[in-house]
Amino acid sequence: MRRGDQIQVADGHSDLLQELVFAEQHGEDNPFRARWLEQLQDGGVVLQVCAVYESPQADPAVAFREVVRQIASFHTAVESNPELFAVAGRRDVDRVETGGLGLVLAIEGVSSFGEDLWPLDLVARLGVRVLAPTWNEQNAFAHGCDHDGGLTELGRRLIDRVPSLGMVIDLAHASPQTMSDVLERAPEGAVFVSHASCRAVYDHRRNLDDAQLTAIAEHGGVVCLMPHPLVVDPGRPTMNRFIDHVDHAVSVLGADRVGLGGDFLKQIARATEMGRHSQDGVEIEATVEGLEGPRDYPRLLEALRAHGYSEADVDGIAGGNLLRFLAASPLP
Repeated sequence: MRRGDQIQVADGHSDLLQELVFAEQHGEDNPFRARWLEQLQDGGVVLQVCAVYESPQADPAVAFREVVRQIASFHTAVESNPELFAVAGRRDVDRVETGGLGLVLAIEGVSSFGEDLWPLDLVARLGVRVLAPTWNEQNAFAHGCDHDGGLTELGRRLIDRVPSLGMVIDLAHASPQTMSDVLERAPEGAVFVSHASCRAVYDHRRNLDDAQLTAIAEHGGVVCLMPHPLVVDPGRPTMNRFIDHVDHAVSVLGADRVGLGGDFLKQIARATEMGRHSQDGVEIEATVEGLEGPRDYPRLLEALRAHGYSEADVDGIAGGNLLRFLAASPLP
C-alpha cells in the first residue's frame, strides 16, 4: 500500500514486546518511543505484528504471568503514544491507509495455556488477534517443527475456537503435520505464516517446502518471508540471497501471496538479557547484510525494483498482501 508516493510496509512478526518488558522493569518510561517508534517510521512500517513469546520450557503458571505482562506492555505502548493504535478488527486495518502505526497483538505458541482452553478466551478479550499454536516445541495442543506429530484433540478444539473469537491462525514454527491438520480444519482465509522462508532455497526445518507454500496460498493465506540468516542461508546472509527466497516464493505462490516478517532480533538480544545464544549454530544476533532492522526496509524495496519487480508487486510484497489478508480474515 502507499501513503502518497511512498510504499509502506506491513511486517508480520516482531518480538519487540520482550524488549519493552525488559526496559520497563529497568525503569524506562515509554521504551516504545525511545527504542522502536522512529526506526519503524523511518522504515515506512505502518502495521507491525507484535508477538508475545515465553519459553515453552517454563512452568505454565509462571509462563502465563509473563504472557500477560507482555500484553500489558503492548497496551501501555499504544496508550502512551498518540501515533499508535491497536488493531482490534478489520476497520483498524483500513485505518492504516489514513495515518498512524497499527500494532497487532499476537501470541507465538500456547504452551503457557497448560492443558486449558479458557486462556484462549481471556487473551482474545485482551486484544490478541493472531495466534500460533506452537513455537518449535510439542505442547498439549500441537507439535512444532522440532517434532513429527500434528494437532491433538485439545488442539483441534483450539483451532475450531480461534476464528470465532476474531483471531487468525499463524503457522510459523508448526510441524508439517500440524500445518496440514490446521489447513484441513480451519476456515479458508483464517491462516497465514508470519515469518518463514523457502526450503527449496535453503533447507531448514523452519522453512516451507513448495507443497506447504501452495497449500497456504490455496487456503487464502499469505506467507511472510523472514530475513534472518538462520533460514536465509547462514553461509550467504546477503540481501541478494534473501531475494532468492522472494523469487522462489513468488514463482510458487504468485506475487499477491508473499509478504514480509522481519523477526529482527539483533537489537532485542543486545538490549535484554537474552545473551548470545544460538540456534543450529547461528547466533540470535545475526542479520542479513544490509537488512538489520526495519529502517532498512526501503533498501530492500529498492533492491526488489532493481531486481525487476514491478511497483505493483513491490507494493504487495511490502505490505499490501498482508493487509488484504487481514481485511478479509475473521477479524471482527
